[in-house]
Amino acid sequence: MKGAKGFGYIYQRPGSPFLWASYPYRGRQIRESTKATTRQGALAFLKARLLEIDSGTYVGRQAEGTTVREVLEDLRRDYEIHKRASFRTITGHIAALNAEIGDERCVNVTLPLLNRLVQEWQAAKRADATINRLLGTLRHAMRLACDAKKVKSVPKFPHLTENNARQGFCEWATLQATLAHLPDDGCRDFVEWAARTAMRCGEIRKLTWQGYDRETGVVRLPGKDAKTGKPRRIVLAGPLIALMARRIEARKTHPECALIFHRHGKPVRDFRKAWANACTAAGVTGLRFHDLRRTALRNMVRAGVTQTVAMAISGHRTDTVFRRYDITSDDDLRNAMEKTTAYLDTLPTTPTVAPLRRSA
Repeated sequence: MKGAKGFGYIYQRPGSPFLWASYPYRGRQIRESTKATTRQGALAFLKARLLEIDSGTYVGRQAEGTTVREVLEDLRRDYEIHKRASFRTITGHIAALNAEIGDERCVNVTLPLLNRLVQEWQAAKRADATINRLLGTLRHAMRLACDAKKVKSVPKFPHLTENNARQGFCEWATLQATLAHLPDDGCRDFVEWAARTAMRCGEIRKLTWQGYDRETGVVRLPGKDAKTGKPRRIVLAGPLIALMARRIEARKTHPECALIFHRHGKPVRDFRKAWANACTAAGVTGLRFHDLRRTALRNMVRAGVTQTVAMAISGHRTDTVFRRYDITSDDDLRNAMEKTTAYLDTLPTTPTVAPLRRSA
């Protein structure tokens, strides 16, 4: 059953009920079972393999044995190599996925299997947003594996509608009252910086004196310390100048500390107790630290800062996520209705178009 030279051939292997195919790939002769008992079926299999090689989509028999655990480990290694800020988060996702389908072969990961997995997670009371993050991690791992020719294709993934996005923010007067009750050991400056710059908590912790240019009044966040991997800079103005002056003064007490924001020379870690006590003392309920990011962006927009500049300051990459942070309060809606009413009051009440008369 020889074929044309260089195009492979079909043969019968002793002891096997199926016809086998042999074809060249990168200087090696590959032999595998066609799972077909007829010459027509075996030739169709061989033709499909040759087309895959010609189009560059051939991944070989090893792809059939690749497990989910293997591709997730490749993803973890990729995050570690590139020092991604979300490495800790992705590690938790990988552990959860391995517990469920780590030993499953990637060729068996299909939309029906993923839908069943989603149902199991929902039955276990996992939030839809959490499920989407887990599926996103698995999809990312499968795409990397596809690029590395470890899997042939990436299946379609389900996506759940998320309606749990937080809408919390803080009025500026309320924030000032809360700040007054925070300890003045670096924690208060840390919170005020977040409320004025919309910077993430983890990013503020990594700000160092090396990134501060005293002559130009600019604080730089290196890309390796930003969640998005993109460097940013904050230009000091107004109260931020006074805030930085306080940090410079605090540095004199702990000159060995390279961090701009610290508590007694140590990184600002967990201050949930101080935050909860300050909120209670100020009469504020349900306010989270991350709500300050929404507060800062909302204030920027209402101050007339363009969306492009606001996104450059906050580090948002997409308009969609940015708009989720631009919260509209009841006062905003009330002002909109008052402006509309004021406009309507200026319009003439006498119609300028004569009504049509019906013909007799």
